[in-house]
Amino acid sequence: MNKDMDSMQELLRRYRFDSPVPPEVRRHFSGNMPGIFRDIMKKSGCYSLFFGLISCFYFLFKRVGSLISIKTLITLILIVTLVSGGIVAYYFLTMTRQVVSNVTAEEAASQTAPADAGTGRRVVYSTLGVEPVKSGSVDTTLLDRVNKSLAGELIRLKGPGFSAFDSRGKETPFGMSGFVEQIDGSIVISVKVVDNRTSAIVLVAREMIESPDDIDGACGIISSKVVKSIKDK
Repeated sequence: MNKDMDSMQELLRRYRFDSPVPPEVRRHFSGNMPGIFRDIMKKSGCYSLFFGLISCFYFLFKRVGSLISIKTLITLILIVTLVSGGIVAYYFLTMTRQVVSNVTAEEAASQTAPADAGTGRRVVYSTLGVEPVKSGSVDTTLLDRVNKSLAGELIRLKGPGFSAFDSRGKETPFGMSGFVEQIDGSIVISVKVVDNRTSAIVLVAREMIESPDDIDGACGIISSKVVKSIKDK
């Protein structure tokens, strides 16, 4: 028995297992633990991309002293992934809707017929010629929003063939112009519709709003009044 014990002690001394591991060796293994763990899992056939992501975050939290279990970490990653996916999807849908709206307005602005063979003048079969609204007191960004909103609402109500946008020099039965003002913090959108055949004023519509967020609602009301005033003629 003593002989066996002596042999065991000799074996431990030979491979230096009879004394504590030096600090530098412990630091080396501690710093390389993620790589060692990854190599072991790859050799055992249990490694995957998802498992590698989980283990990476696990060792990262462990390095900063956070005591977190693998199960809790997986739950947190799934929650973050779902929230991030929702934000990306919302942003993509919003941008797609904006692009479609802009393209629709641009297509409507180009709805003109070919030049008349006899006179050489541009002939527009649209009912309403729309001049861009103007302003001397609001910035161009807000002015563009009003113009795009009016164009979008007229297209929504009557289709792209009803209005000819930026119709200077074109022949249409009716013409619409407008002005945007900022008064005491409020935004006032005013439009006027004129019968181009008689120069008679058909409609004067005005909407006052408190915030740029209300532009679409105000332009929807104005566009409905414009369509109704022309329909009654």
